[in-house]
Amino acid sequence: MKRLLLITILPLLVIASLKSQKWISSNIIDGSDIEPINSTLDAGNNHYVLFEFIGNIVVQGNTINSRGSSDLIIIKFDAFSNVVWYNVISGLLSEYGGDVTISNTGGIYVSGTSLSNAKFTPTDSILNTGSADIFLASYSPEGVFENVSLIGYNSAYQQIESHAIDPLNNRVVISGVFLDSIRFDPGSGSALTTPYAVGMFVAWYDFSGNYQNAVLFGSNSQLSKVSNVKVGTDGYYLGGLYRDQFYYFGDTVSTANTNYDNYIMKIDFDGNYEWLNRVYGLGKENYRDIATDDYLNVYLLGNYTST
Repeated sequence: MKRLLLITILPLLVIASLKSQKWISSNIIDGSDIEPINSTLDAGNNHYVLFEFIGNIVVQGNTINSRGSSDLIIIKFDAFSNVVWYNVISGLLSEYGGDVTISNTGGIYVSGTSLSNAKFTPTDSILNTGSADIFLASYSPEGVFENVSLIGYNSAYQQIESHAIDPLNNRVVISGVFLDSIRFDPGSGSALTTPYAVGMFVAWYDFSGNYQNAVLFGSNSQLSKVSNVKVGTDGYYLGGLYRDQFYYFGDTVSTANTNYDNYIMKIDFDGNYEWLNRVYGLGKENYRDIATDDYLNVYLLGNYTST
């Protein structure tokens, strides 16, 4: 049995010195196989956590059994780690978590990849169109399901890696990978086709899930990916890893050896390329995350095995 321990800590800052952090509260989520995928905080220090679970998960004394191999659950905890509400996303096969974010209007957005028809309430679902489809679901701060959109689909494989909220343009920006081709909007039939072994994309939607635009890059290794996207005050920052060749906006870079290299790429709000920087060496470079600040600085987290 796997248990998840949720711990909330409060940073105490004083002018003269830095004190140790204080353990405020905790909660345990029980179950057979539980994996936290992503989480976010709102202005009231409520904590929203997206989990994958296989078998069962116990929340507020209720045992929830997965319908397929892997299901998703989004749980809201208050500032003292008490469960406020939860919602399950389930299917007959597997659902994989992407991200959970809060918009500037207070909406809760959950993204993921589904291998079958996925249910969000007893009466709200999306139909699977291929081996794996990408969805974006929205909930009110009170946990009421509002909408779900099929935002990446085709007969081949699609997978979301992350999404972020763009408060300046009122957008949800997603990043992911696909094989062969991907469609973003059932209404217009807009699509990207990749000439590479794997296509990598960034696409954006309004808060109602309506498609706006997408950009394509790729690699000749299916192990390459765009791991996440961050929103800055001047555009979008993309981070990830690649193997062999990485193709982007008419240019190509290659790994220094047969292992992974990392990259950070910047595009503007219209999807125009601005710059790319790499982290590479004789060994293996593992990408973890990127972050931005209000001063247009970008921070990369990772590790490496050689110079």
